[in-house]
Amino acid sequence: MLIPRGKALTALSRDYEAMVSAGMFTVSPPTFEAISHRLVTLQDEINNRTR
Repeated sequence: MLIPRGKALTALSRDYEAMVSAGMFTVSPPTFEAISHRLVTLQDEINNRTR
């Protein structure tokens, strides 16, 4: 699993938003939703290749 579910995903999202708000990136970062969508896509591709 590349991306957690439930409470773990919520906590990860909050942590990411805190990092963005704190200015930890030198360029404008992608949204958490964009990152998680990409990870879900990769996860599905990987799982489909192993079947």
